Amino acid sequence: MRLLITGKNSYIGNSLSDYLRFHEPKVQITHESFKTEAWKKQNFSEYDAIFHVAGIAHSSNSKKMDDLYFKVNRDLTVEIAEKAKRENVKHFIFMSSIIIFDRDNILGDNHEIDIHKNNPQNAYAQSKLEAEKILLKLENESFKISIIRAPMVFGPNSKGNFPKLLKISKYLRYLPNINNERSVLYIDNLNELIRQILKSNQNGIYHPQNKRYLNTIDVIKKARLFQKKKTYSINILGKLLLVFKKNHRLRQIFGSKKIPIKMSNHFNFQYQKVSLNEALDNTIKAYFGVS
Repeated sequence: MRLLITGKNSYIGNSLSDYLRFHEPKVQITHESFKTEAWKKQNFSEYDAIFHVAGIAHSSNSKKMDDLYFKVNRDLTVEIAEKAKRENVKHFIFMSSIIIFDRDNILGDNHEIDIHKNNPQNAYAQSKLEAEKILLKLENESFKISIIRAPMVFGPNSKGNFPKLLKISKYLRYLPNINNERSVLYIDNLNELIRQILKSNQNGIYHPQNKRYLNTIDVIKKARLFQKKKTYSINILGKLLLVFKKNHRLRQIFGSKKIPIKMSNHFNFQYQKVSLNEALDNTIKAYFGVS
């Protein structure tokens, strides 16, 4: 199999490349940057599949970013897919996000996501959703489309919100009693799912996650244990935070956002190889340099 991974500095793209080189050494992998127009002259017929992960990686509510989100996350995605289809690539895998469903729940609200209802709250989410819809219209028997609506992806040396959480754990000696539940996905579980999708040439929409939800407070406590720091739970802090339960930043940290676990069992793919506890240990050890 000949695989093109879009983007050269993507955490997910590079992790997949390393994973496949170990588990599927016969797969020929190419990384290409799509920051210039040079890709338009490239011959996509050389590839059997494209894993499209290039894009604006993280959400922002700044209106200044809106045009860029649509230009990159929607328009560039569609242009690459249309070229792939014209040049007889068999399979296009698009990295989307569960952000298309809604924002994080307000504090204290643990309801599950309804994957049949999309409610994008900003341009980042809307651009991903619109790209999905156009891609599905391009699909036919000879051009398979797979869409991965991922929750927060984390692992050793990951980027985004998870390392930010580990960073602030250094200072959070006193914690609120808030029991939230978040769908998360360990990087090697994502890699294994993509490996199986590629090998089976299976199309579809996927909502992968680890088998157990993540609780923010548990992560902070575990991180502080690795730092050999004491942690204290204070009931009044939880009650105080609930006064600001609609605050955007607090919702990102302490709000719930979860897909029903049963909706993540895809085509009998056995991709959830690493437990949440092991995944957290691996990630926290790498972040704090613990052997």
